[in-house]
Amino acid sequence: MSSATNGLARTYVWLLDEQPLRRSGLRAHLAASGFTIGSEGATIAEVRSRAQKDAAPAIIVIDLAQGMAVVEDAITSHPDARVIVLADRASLPEIAAAFTAGVRGYLLKSITPAALTESLRLAMTGEKIFPSELSGLLARLGATLPDIDAPVQPVGGIALSPQELIITRRIAEGCPNKFIAQSMSITESTVKAHVKTLMRKIGVNNRTQAAIWAHQHGLGHTTDHQPTP
Repeated sequence: MSSATNGLARTYVWLLDEQPLRRSGLRAHLAASGFTIGSEGATIAEVRSRAQKDAAPAIIVIDLAQGMAVVEDAITSHPDARVIVLADRASLPEIAAAFTAGVRGYLLKSITPAALTESLRLAMTGEKIFPSELSGLLARLGATLPDIDAPVQPVGGIALSPQELIITRRIAEGCPNKFIAQSMSITESTVKAHVKTLMRKIGVNNRTQAAIWAHQHGLGHTTDHQPTP
């Protein structure tokens, strides 16, 4: 089926995955499904360097193992693209963090090729895509998905996501990454990625400066969730 007949003419897709074999499989399947692979690589810098000038991405597929900082960079640098992440498992905190950052889809690497194609097509129409396993996970936990459309909150003229706001307060309280991860039910590596992005946003170089910035903007006065001695 040609791209002209399935409505995907010049729908450029960027593939960001450190595994060449997985990229090869994705490239072959998506090309056969009518998408145009605009660029691919193991890092975002490699993908950008290989992209043609007229091949602005409509979709960016990113292995979530690259880290949320890379995902947020792609979203910020290419605001018109639909960013889709591929994850190893369905994790509610990671799903919430991903959608809060602005991704359009969170899919598992176990997804079938046909389901992936349909998911990307839905994303192009503006739909948000969730893994089918999510409903079962929510049922087992008796939970509901956090508000993935929660607006960012401006602090000192800088837009912070709900997760970044919490982490900023925890940094101001002197909490280490391990404690922050436990209190938010996310991995320590996810916290590190958020901290890195946060420091870049507010223009500081270390946690001490971030804590000072938080206090200057009224985020250092909470007394709950203090780390246990």
